[in-house]
Amino acid sequence: MASGQGQCCEVFPGVWRLTLGTPDAVTPITLYDHKPVVDAMAALPKVTECPIPAEAILGEETDRGYMLALPLQADEQVYGLGLQLMSFNQRGKKKVLRVNSDPIADTGDSHAPVPFYVTTNGYGVFIDTLRYMTINCGGTKRRPPLASANASASDTSSPAASGSQELYASKAGSDGEVFIEIPLAHGADVYFFSGPSMREAVQRYNLFSGGGCLPPRWGLGVWYRCKSDYDHDAVLARADSFRESEIPCDVLGLEPGWQTHTYSNSHVWSTRFPDPAHTVDELKKRDMHLNLWTHAFIHPTSPLYEPMHPLSGNHLVWGGLVPDLADPEARRIFAEFYAKTHIDKGVS
Repeated sequence: MASGQGQCCEVFPGVWRLTLGTPDAVTPITLYDHKPVVDAMAALPKVTECPIPAEAILGEETDRGYMLALPLQADEQVYGLGLQLMSFNQRGKKKVLRVNSDPIADTGDSHAPVPFYVTTNGYGVFIDTLRYMTINCGGTKRRPPLASANASASDTSSPAASGSQELYASKAGSDGEVFIEIPLAHGADVYFFSGPSMREAVQRYNLFSGGGCLPPRWGLGVWYRCKSDYDHDAVLARADSFRESEIPCDVLGLEPGWQTHTYSNSHVWSTRFPDPAHTVDELKKRDMHLNLWTHAFIHPTSPLYEPMHPLSGNHLVWGGLVPDLADPEARRIFAEFYAKTHIDKGVS
């Protein structure tokens, strides 16, 4: 593999960028319109050097796409990659970051995969790509030169080990690399977020992404989702049962049955809730917030179908449109509809 182009360039306090090959024109950062919170980043501990020197990062264009290799120390653990429901520490694992609503194995499929990881050495790495990349977090090694392999095989100074002993020894206690393959790509921008601790590295990543908002305390509380066939009366009866039993509940959610059609969605209240604002008010009296289950696919019966038709993909999902929410006009139409139909009625 050939080394990457250029040097790591500090783009914000404690944040470096390295350009490898020719990055895609459309990436998460090119689509994202939130501005980094530079003042807050500058207030974090000052770091003068990129966490990984550019000369230690390798990149190569292949017949399949673009391959990156970043160093990983023997005791360095890896966390992140977005929502990963079946594992926490990613060291030694291979993941394909692919959107999937129903992951059944620890392979990287997720509702929300994110090409960002942080390590116990106190830095974070973000690969600016929208493609379904594969990342191997220190679970494999490159083929050594033939002469080196022959010398190792003929070394009799160490006691023999069983196959299983050798297997587990190779996965722990030795330096490794993070290998990243981006299919069909010709390069990528890689961003590095300094610490010095993991906490500050994640802070810089959040601030780089705009800082977000402080979630309300009730949003971090206890949630309960009602059965899909619940109506207004059943929802309030369930809310009363929690309060009477002194079971904590901050958010009461409604399954897809709150809509006139789902899979795909009408995004319109069904007759189970003839007065949604009244349902919201009654839940507020019980000190509960209302959450609605939904997805973006638009059924032909929805008021959104006609205006979103020219702003959607070429194929249907569950008989519904797939809105192109990367389009500002599609976002505006969708958001204004939800504001008027649901948020203005008090849905949290």
